[in-house]
Amino acid sequence: MSKKSSPDLQKIIEKQEQEIQRLKESESKIREIVESLGYIVYEFDLKWNFVYANEVFLELIGYSKKDLQKKLYWEIIRKDYKDEIFNFYKFQISQKKQNSYYEFPIINKEEQEIWIGQNMELTLENDEVKSIKAVAKDITVQKKAERNELKGFVESAPAAIAMLDPELRYIAASEKWYDDYRLKKKNIINKSYFEIFPDLPTSWKNILQRGLQGAIESEDEEQIVSKDGTVTWIKWEIRPWFTINKEIGGIIIMTEDITIRKIQEEELRIAKEKAIKASEAKAEFLSIMSHEIRTPLNAIIGMSQLLIGESPQEDQMENLSVLKFSADNLLVLINDILDYSKIEAGKIALEEAPFSLKNLVTGIRQSLLLKTKEKNIQFKVSYDIDVPEMLVGDQVRLGQILTNLISNAIKFTNEGHVKLDVALQEEHDDSISIYFSVEDTGIGIHKDRLEHIFQSFSQAEADIVRKYGGTGLGLSIIKGLLELFNSRIEVESELGKGSKFYFTLKFKKCDESFTDTVIVNQFKFDENLKFDKMDLLLVEDNEVNQLIASKFLNKWNISVDFAENGEIALEKVKKKDYDLVLMDLHMPVMDGYQATAAIRGLNHNKYQQLPIIALSASASLSEKNKAFAMGMNDYVPKPFNPSDLYKKINKYTQKSAPVDNKKKMLDKDQNNLVNFVKLDELVKDNSQFLRELCDSYFKMLNKFKIDYKEALTKTDIKKFNEITHNIISTVKFFEINMLEKEISKAKKYVKNKNIKKEILNKSIKAVERICTSVEDVIRSKYQLAG
Repeated sequence: MSKKSSPDLQKIIEKQEQEIQRLKESESKIREIVESLGYIVYEFDLKWNFVYANEVFLELIGYSKKDLQKKLYWEIIRKDYKDEIFNFYKFQISQKKQNSYYEFPIINKEEQEIWIGQNMELTLENDEVKSIKAVAKDITVQKKAERNELKGFVESAPAAIAMLDPELRYIAASEKWYDDYRLKKKNIINKSYFEIFPDLPTSWKNILQRGLQGAIESEDEEQIVSKDGTVTWIKWEIRPWFTINKEIGGIIIMTEDITIRKIQEEELRIAKEKAIKASEAKAEFLSIMSHEIRTPLNAIIGMSQLLIGESPQEDQMENLSVLKFSADNLLVLINDILDYSKIEAGKIALEEAPFSLKNLVTGIRQSLLLKTKEKNIQFKVSYDIDVPEMLVGDQVRLGQILTNLISNAIKFTNEGHVKLDVALQEEHDDSISIYFSVEDTGIGIHKDRLEHIFQSFSQAEADIVRKYGGTGLGLSIIKGLLELFNSRIEVESELGKGSKFYFTLKFKKCDESFTDTVIVNQFKFDENLKFDKMDLLLVEDNEVNQLIASKFLNKWNISVDFAENGEIALEKVKKKDYDLVLMDLHMPVMDGYQATAAIRGLNHNKYQQLPIIALSASASLSEKNKAFAMGMNDYVPKPFNPSDLYKKINKYTQKSAPVDNKKKMLDKDQNNLVNFVKLDELVKDNSQFLRELCDSYFKMLNKFKIDYKEALTKTDIKKFNEITHNIISTVKFFEINMLEKEISKAKKYVKNKNIKKEILNKSIKAVERICTSVEDVIRSKYQLAG
């Protein structure tokens, strides 16, 4: 058997040797082909000895085969890459990976850097790695081009930029970098960043390392203090730069010296603080001056108002009217200057509270109607019925804007008319835009002066002040207030033909539940109103002011005690339970702020609940805020408006005595609940016709109330349309605007099938109240029996 198998085994061995020889020849041919294409071919064993190296490789590194046999593979790799290459090969061997590609630098005999990109495979024997074969390409030119492109950008950049390699050695830097860091005479290329800047903090070193790991770090402003104490501010960014293979090749550092900007910002901040202090000083000066002027003015206005109310003789009445008019005019001028100062200082904030625009317009019309009658000009008001009854906004500032515009129009109009137009412009679910315009047929404004009229202390013509008076602040204040509303005023005018000022304001819509408030607020203030018995402490050092205030307070059935300063007031509050304290702010010994703080500091709950209202001739916002901060409940400026003072006292005491209901109805008459002018013209003193007309009218209103309730309760649209159609012409004839408005709103309700019953019930109650009020007003007016 063995003899027979021996020739067969020999044949197998010979065949294997032939196959090995064929493979070697094939490998040799492949190597020849690879070498002819200019590829580098080499092989080394696991002890890092070279096994083979082709001529391309030997020529590239400058060693002979004999020289190369004396070298280890590690000795030709750039030092900073040795650990990285070792880990790479270690991983390939452990995983027995084939055809892995890698790029790295080697150093030739002349100490020059050469970059190669190689594919490698493992030589295995019995599944054991014996050696590593590599086929590579010289990519030095490509690498240099890649880096040089970025390097060229860095060197030519107008900003301070530096390019570093993975070892944080300089590759390139811009001229600005050299300038900013005083490196002009230093050769920094290939030198370590830490060698150039040896005092870098650890935090900055950590940032550089994070950049090498791929992070992008930046800071808009950072303070750097040098050893000599010099402070520099820089803005910087650090980001990695990438090779063509999307590997991190190092970092780019970009910095900007912002020291000059920071100095300018600091100078601007200081200048701003100085400007604010100057503005505050001016405001404080105006506040003090207004206090000094208002104190005697308070006496003049208050005393003239008291004397006018005491039925003076006809010649005395004329003199008192002139006195009060002059004092009121002086007060307007003072308020204009203070308002302008507050707007300029940015210390006016708009309030948001429910108010009736219609009531506001009506009040303005009534307050200015006398002026138009005196000048024999018409005062027209056009009010869009689609404008909601209630709005949310600042009615005080809106009233100030409209009053100023209309007063100006009246002042500069000698014949013709002044017209206020209020119209719905745009409506949304929760907001509404309203258009306002004030038009007159007055002297007009030259087109060349239109752009100047809104400037402070500016008038349309040089002789305006001489002819018409005024501060020249009115339009400037209006412009400033409208800017707070995010609006602007527009003007159209022609010299000799009149002017038109117009603007649009956006308001929030108000909940329907405020309708009752509207009707209550329509009642005019009656100086004959009284309080139930009340004890009040007036803290005031000016005897004239004491006299004037006490006159009004006594008329309202209020018992008044006096204190000349805060110290006396504190003792009196301890000894007697007052319903309210009126506290002047500026007094000797102890001022109003100190007195209020002392009262609030007393150890009893009643002193915390005691209403304290500031009463001061100063009207600055800072003074009001300080008063509230000290614990005061409210603020009334001097000279006080009796109506405002009465309301504030009632707000905190709720002791207002009941008022006759018929008197309220008559007050509604004054707010145009019914147009009695048309009714008077119709009846022409025919009492019989008046009674018949009113009886018919009352029956119609009572029937309408019943039918209206039934139609809305059943949501009977057909009946609703019939009854409202039948009454609307009469409603319009007598200008019962509130009823017309309610009917108009209800028309929108009935179209909505999903309308809530609560809303319909509110409308029913509103109509019942209005109809009842109309009847009461007419009966009171003409003394008709109920």
